[in-house]
Amino acid sequence: MTHSAPYRFVFTALACEAKPLIRAWSLKKTSDSSAFSMYTGPAGTVVVSGIGKTAMAGAVAYALALRPVTNPVLLNLGVAGHPEYPIGHVCLADKVVDADTGRCFFPQLPFDVLCPTASLITSSKPNTAYLQDALYDMEASAFYETAVRFGSSELIHCLKIVSDNPGRSIAAISETQVESWIGTQVPMIENVLGQLQGLRRQIAVGGGNDWYDACLARWHFSVSNAGKLKNLLARWDLLTKHAEPDWDPSTLRSAADALNWLENKLAEMPFSLRETDGG
Repeated sequence: MTHSAPYRFVFTALACEAKPLIRAWSLKKTSDSSAFSMYTGPAGTVVVSGIGKTAMAGAVAYALALRPVTNPVLLNLGVAGHPEYPIGHVCLADKVVDADTGRCFFPQLPFDVLCPTASLITSSKPNTAYLQDALYDMEASAFYETAVRFGSSELIHCLKIVSDNPGRSIAAISETQVESWIGTQVPMIENVLGQLQGLRRQIAVGGGNDWYDACLARWHFSVSNAGKLKNLLARWDLLTKHAEPDWDPSTLRSAADALNWLENKLAEMPFSLRETDGG
């Protein structure tokens, strides 16, 4: 890959999950990141968080604060258990559930998905009961919940490779095996990232800039809320195919009112992020 893609971020929990991409993309470890292992190059950035939700949430927030970009492509890559799928099987999450809090997120998929999709359940401890027809991991919900604060939810996804099932114990997994399974799926990883890059271009060339400027002129936005406004308008533009927001600015008295209006309208649209209190 010869073009520069500083907006592509891949987050893994383990170094062995990251190594295939570090190799494929010829990435170099950065010297400006002391909190997490971060590898960068023209093809993108790979961040190794460590195991667990707290570590993953911290890595996402840290990396995107250290390297802020507009509309980043954000992918959580790693292994997961499943009650039926064979070892090495790759899946894109179409639902992410936090087993500890009950919070539930629905990644948006307005693009061609060439691999199967599945629900993904995140818990604080390894889950080997496999009680539901779903993938099981320990980071995805924290990744997703943190990532949506920094970017457009259409560009945020979780791709998992099956590492254990009732016939293959989680205790039998080795780092070498994980590296091999993920290495085999590098073409699929590139395909998913390519789809997200295309979606990002649609967002970038779409409308919304005039409305963005008009909003900044009418209401006072903090720096962080101005970024949030830009992401919301980009999502609006993508999901409505460049339709203008059908709002009456005179009824919105503040920047917070404008953001709330956009969030509520987007929540009613197909493919929008939805969050519930149950799995």
